[in-house]
Amino acid sequence: MNARRSSLVALTATLFISFLGGPANEPVAYPITPVPLWGLIEEADLVVLADVADVTEAAETGGTSLRDAPSASRIGGPGSIAHLRVREVWKGEAPGVVRVEFDPNYLCPVPPRYVAGKTVVAFLTGEEGTWATVALSYGTHYPAQGEIGDYWDRVREAVTLMSRPPVPEAERLDWLVRAASRRATRWDGLYELMPRGDSLHSSYDQKLDGRVGNAQLTDTQYQTLAMGFVEQPSVDRTLPMVLALFAGRPHHALDRAAIAALEGVLLRDQPPWWIGEAMGLLLQRLGDPAPEARLAPLGDTFADKDMRLVREIWSRAKADLGLPEVPAVQGIPVEVWGVGSNTPS
Repeated sequence: MNARRSSLVALTATLFISFLGGPANEPVAYPITPVPLWGLIEEADLVVLADVADVTEAAETGGTSLRDAPSASRIGGPGSIAHLRVREVWKGEAPGVVRVEFDPNYLCPVPPRYVAGKTVVAFLTGEEGTWATVALSYGTHYPAQGEIGDYWDRVREAVTLMSRPPVPEAERLDWLVRAASRRATRWDGLYELMPRGDSLHSSYDQKLDGRVGNAQLTDTQYQTLAMGFVEQPSVDRTLPMVLALFAGRPHHALDRAAIAALEGVLLRDQPPWWIGEAMGLLLQRLGDPAPEARLAPLGDTFADKDMRLVREIWSRAKADLGLPEVPAVQGIPVEVWGVGSNTPS
């Protein structure tokens, strides 16, 4: 295992231990390959928009939801059953209440999360009475306010396309662009368009070795992506992904939106691990002749960073490059951490 790979594994363990609040000496297993939205829809027998009515402990868990989880990564405790009160069925057929077996007691791979009182888009496999979650944590999505419509549109479109196999690659590519142009599903589209734009998740993606390069997009598709970001800037891990996808492609409005998004990130108390990547890509776009030298005091990608130092570097860069003052974009509160694109792996 090389040094970069070792640092990624260490970061994964640290992130998820922090997420659980558990001790550092708990066992850690290897994460599963990331599964974005298209793959979830394709694999699921049932996709529902539902309210999590309650979650109860089970004396024994049926096992279907645990087939990908190594026993060495279990941290104890009984399995659980989530009772989902179905609002809408987006794929398949379901009664008014769906019973989902899952085991929350895994350190890594990350299990699905079902939080009582929250509204979830659940991607399920199995049959009535024995439902399990597709792809563990990737298979439970919690839309923020106003995002349900974006999920519905993408699921409806994908189900329609998949109903007439094989799906033409051009139509699937258009679908990915539409997904990436909306904040709610941006990671799901971008990860398939340019997986290595997410340096953390792609490091565990066992399918990448067989994938040839990044998607070849048309100018019209790039414009759709740019205007989607301008309309809904992302103050999350997809910021460096967007900037990586647009490397070498000038776009003034996208640059201004990215500055606003970065200003929003800098309002946090602690910098996210990807802040150096985002700043480096943005400074390069904005004409900094030596962004790597400017960012050197921050250390490598996964080094701990001081937000005061990050702000100081950004402030000096703005002055040196004559950048305009752009109001910060506020981030959208995350409904439930540790699932979907926020899976800490």
